[in-house]
Amino acid sequence: MKLLINQNAIFMGIRKLRLKFQYLLLLFSICLNTNAQIIGFCATSPNVPNNIATIRTRALLSSTTDSYIIKVFFHVMRKSDGTGGQTQQEVTTAFNTLVSDYQPYNIRFVLLGTDEIKSDNQYNQTNFFADANGNTDLNGDGKFDVFSPNSHVNAIDIYLYANDKLNFGLAANIPGSALVIGGNSFNTNLDSSHVLSHEIGHCLGLFHTFHGTDRVHEPNGCAEFVDGSNGTTCGDFVQDTPADPSRIFDCGTQNTCTWNCSTTYIDAHGDHYNPDTHLFMAYTFPNCMNHHTAGQVARIFTSIENSVILQNVLDYEISGPTLICDQANYFVDGLLNGATVTWSNGYSSPPYPMLFQDNPVANQCTIKNTWKYPLTMTLTATIKLNGNIIATLTKQIASCDNSTIQTGTYSQLSCSCYGKLKSTTNGVLNGNSVWVNQCCPVNVKLDNMVGRTISYVPIGGIYDISSSWYYNSTTSTLTFTLPYGSANIPYQFNITNSSGCPNKSILFFSSATDQKATLSISQSSGSNQTILSLTSNITSDSNEINDWDVEIYNTSLPTNVYKEKKVKERKHAINTSSWDNGIYIVNAYVNNEVLTGKFIINH
Repeated sequence: MKLLINQNAIFMGIRKLRLKFQYLLLLFSICLNTNAQIIGFCATSPNVPNNIATIRTRALLSSTTDSYIIKVFFHVMRKSDGTGGQTQQEVTTAFNTLVSDYQPYNIRFVLLGTDEIKSDNQYNQTNFFADANGNTDLNGDGKFDVFSPNSHVNAIDIYLYANDKLNFGLAANIPGSALVIGGNSFNTNLDSSHVLSHEIGHCLGLFHTFHGTDRVHEPNGCAEFVDGSNGTTCGDFVQDTPADPSRIFDCGTQNTCTWNCSTTYIDAHGDHYNPDTHLFMAYTFPNCMNHHTAGQVARIFTSIENSVILQNVLDYEISGPTLICDQANYFVDGLLNGATVTWSNGYSSPPYPMLFQDNPVANQCTIKNTWKYPLTMTLTATIKLNGNIIATLTKQIASCDNSTIQTGTYSQLSCSCYGKLKSTTNGVLNGNSVWVNQCCPVNVKLDNMVGRTISYVPIGGIYDISSSWYYNSTTSTLTFTLPYGSANIPYQFNITNSSGCPNKSILFFSSATDQKATLSISQSSGSNQTILSLTSNITSDSNEINDWDVEIYNTSLPTNVYKEKKVKERKHAINTSSWDNGIYIVNAYVNNEVLTGKFIINH
C-alpha cells in the first residue's frame, strides 16, 4: 500500500513536471513567434491565409486600371515629454523612399498627414501580438488589435519608432492597413530604408518569398519548389519569384548582394536554390532590396481590387489637361473595377464648352470647345461603387479662344520717383502696348491663365528686371517695376501653354520725364505708308527741335528693319508697302531724349 502511494506520488510529480515543461515550451514558442523573424528585420506573422485563394471561391475581380494612389499617415512615436523619435527630415526621407520604390509600378502614395504620439508606454512598446501564434489582427480590420492610436480607416497608418527601438518592422495583416517599424539593423535605420517598402508590401497583399519553409512557425506551410511547379499554390503564391530557402543572411554578401550557397541548399526535388537577393519581400540585406517582380505587382493589384481594407485607403484624381483648345479627354486615375463615374462641368448649352459623358469609353468624358469660348470651369467626377458614392473629385480647367491678344487689367498707384510725383494709372489689356510710370509697382490681373505659364524676355544690361518680376499663379497677378531711366525700352512677357492654344505676349513701356517733344504715328490705308510726326512741347521756341534719328524694329526680329540719321522734317514718311505683317517699335532720338511709339502692319 505504501509502495502504491509512493508510486502515485511519483506519477503526480512527473505529471506536474510535464505540465511545467509544456508551459515553458508554450512560453518559448511564443517567444519564437514574436522574435524569431526579428533577426531578419520583419516580425509579420506567416500564419495568414492566402487571401487571393480564399476569394477564388467567390468572383475574383481583376484590375482594370494601370495605376493606384494610396493614402498613408505617418505617426512619429515620442516620449511623453515630446523628446525622442524620428526627425522631420527622417520622416521626409521615409516617405520619399516609399514613393521612389513603388513609382516604377504605377503605385503612388500621397501623405494624408503626420502627427506625434507622445506616450512613454507606447514609445517603449515591443509587443503588438494578439495571440501566441504571432497574429496581430484577429478581427480582420487591417489594424493591430492591441495597438491603434490615432488610426485611420482611409489610410495606411505607419508608426515610426526611434532608431534605438524595436529593430524590426511589422505589418498588422496581409493585406492590412497598419504597420510599425523602428530601430537599426545591418547598419541601417529601418524607418527610412527599403524595409519600409517591405512592410508596405505585406499591407498590399505580398508574402515573404520564403513563405512556407519555416516548419516551426508554419507547421502547415507549403514550400515552393525550385522548378516552380507549385509556384502559385505554395511559397509566396507568386509564379515568377524564385524559390527561397530563407538563407540569404547565411549565404549572402551584404556589399555585393550575391548568393554564395548555390551547391548547399536543395529542395524536396533535389534542386539547388538560387533566390533573388534583390527582392523587397525577401529576407535580404536592406541595401540590396530594389524591386518587385511583375507577378508580385499583379498580386498587389488583385489584392486591391478584392480587399475592402485596401479600397478604403485609395485616393483618386482626375487625369487630363487643364487647358482645352479644341477638345480634351478626362478619366479617373486608379478607378476600381465595377465603379462608375458621372461627370459635370456646370454648363450644358452652346456657346459654352460641351461635355460628353462616357466618351470615348465608359467612365470617361470628352469636353469639346467647338465655339472657342474662353471660360474657367470646375470639372466634377462623382464615383460610385455598388451604388454608393465613394469619392467626389474636382479639377479646375479652362477653355481658350483663338485670339493672340491677352486680356486683363493693370493698375499702378502714384509714387515719388527721383523727386517727381507719378500719377495713378490703370487700364485694360487689349493687344496694344501698355505705357506705365517708372519707379512705381505695376499690378497686372491676367484673364484665363489656367493651364498657361508666363515668362519674361530678358533685355540684359542695367535696366533688366529678370530678378525682380513676380507672378502669383493663384490670383493670376503679374507684378513688376520698371526702373528709373528705362524710358521707351520694351519689356515683353510671353504667355504660353502646352495644349495647342495660341501663345500671347504683352509689351510694357515707360515714357521719359519732361519730354520736349511728342512722337505720333499715322498710317495710310492698307499700311502702305507710315508717317512719323514730331510735335514740340516747348511753347517758347517751336524751332527747338533741329534734326532727329529714327530706328524701327519688328518685335519678332532681333535687329532693326529701318534706320535713318539726321531727319530734318517734322513729318517723316516711310514706304512700308513691302514690310511683313507684324508689330513695329519706333525709337526717335531727339535732343538726347528717346521717344518711342508702336504701329502695326496688316496688309
